[in-house]
Amino acid sequence: MTLCIAAACKEGEASRIVLCTDEMVSTEVSSSETEFKLVHLPRFIGMFSGFTSDARELLSIYEKYLSDQRSNNGLSNLSAHEWLEKFRAPIRVRKKAHIEHLLAGHGLTFKEYADRSDKLGDLRKEVWQEAENRAFEVELLMTGFTEEKSQALSASHLICRVIRGDAEVHTNFACIGAGREAAEQSLHRREQDSYVQLAQTLYHVYEAKRMGEQSPRVGKRTTLAVMGPRIDEKDLTDYRLGIVRMEGMQLLENYYRQYGPKPTRDLSIPSDFKLYI
Repeated sequence: MTLCIAAACKEGEASRIVLCTDEMVSTEVSSSETEFKLVHLPRFIGMFSGFTSDARELLSIYEKYLSDQRSNNGLSNLSAHEWLEKFRAPIRVRKKAHIEHLLAGHGLTFKEYADRSDKLGDLRKEVWQEAENRAFEVELLMTGFTEEKSQALSASHLICRVIRGDAEVHTNFACIGAGREAAEQSLHRREQDSYVQLAQTLYHVYEAKRMGEQSPRVGKRTTLAVMGPRIDEKDLTDYRLGIVRMEGMQLLENYYRQYGPKPTRDLSIPSDFKLYI
């Protein structure tokens, strides 16, 4: 597994998204901390949790889908609900492809599966359940900005989480992976929202990553980045991305030692204080 975090914030008045991942990658039998998990997509950056091959398969479907949609002007002036439907479409494509793969082992096509579903009995249930289980094994975070040709001050952030075989759009932050619950609790405790300034958000996200490291399935190595909208049409990419340098990571670690959880070994209660009745 892994831990990936995306948190919206402000730098002055401009929209930014802080991205954070560990570097752990795993197979069914082993793992290592060797994976860079920020994946460039049309208009978005993707991060992933789960088996690398399955995650990259789904990301490749998103890459093609978003590229086709942009070519057909299908990513402009969308509402939050319309964005959500866009993010759900590649999930359906992958699920259908997996069902077709399972059906091929039984000599059936997807059309036969759909037309004869009432006659397939347990096979229909088994195939559908296997496709659902496979979808649950991959989690994605995708981050970007809603205006393709916007000025930095007018762009709105967009954070989408693909989890449990469905897509969700989040306003302030989202997490995926084995350390998700601990990281989310940390960000809630810090009251992180999209109006918090960049400096505080960088620390909040770093602290959340450190809290997520309580899980043995979260790696210790950390990639931290700041994503912003492109400033003008001369930019060659759909967004700007800056990776936090080693000096910045050391500064955040120093802040964590100052502001993070502390041991309570020296905590004591005065002998003359009546603590309970």
